[in-house]
Amino acid sequence: MLTRSICLAALVLVACKEEPAPSARKEESVATKPPAAPAPAPAPPADAAPPPAPALPTDPKQLAELRKKAILDAQYDLAVTICSAEDVASIGEQSILSCVLSACRLSNVEKAQAWGKLLKGPLKSQAKKICLANKVPI
Repeated sequence: MLTRSICLAALVLVACKEEPAPSARKEESVATKPPAAPAPAPAPPADAAPPPAPALPTDPKQLAELRKKAILDAQYDLAVTICSAEDVASIGEQSILSCVLSACRLSNVEKAQAWGKLLKGPLKSQAKKICLANKVPI
């Protein structure tokens, strides 16, 4: 009997507890919202030019060294840029092959085909196989 009285008293206390009005709850939630995040920094203008690429040396030996290093470092875009700056017809068949393969890795069909025409024999067939694997016909 005593437990029933205690349970009944607890039930009455819980049922009679005052709830805040719904509008008061909304005001509290508005008041406790953190301030809005600051606006993001403005984007640079679209007509701003990208930083200029470093100038390539004019010495053929330095260009050859840069091209070899770029290919070994898998920087094929730099290798193609160097090959474009060189007189490809005079750099030797192995070097031409490296230029063709770099263009193929970048899917640059135009340059791969132009430089591929300078290859002959087994180097040309090797270049064709590798380029076809990259879906670049030469």
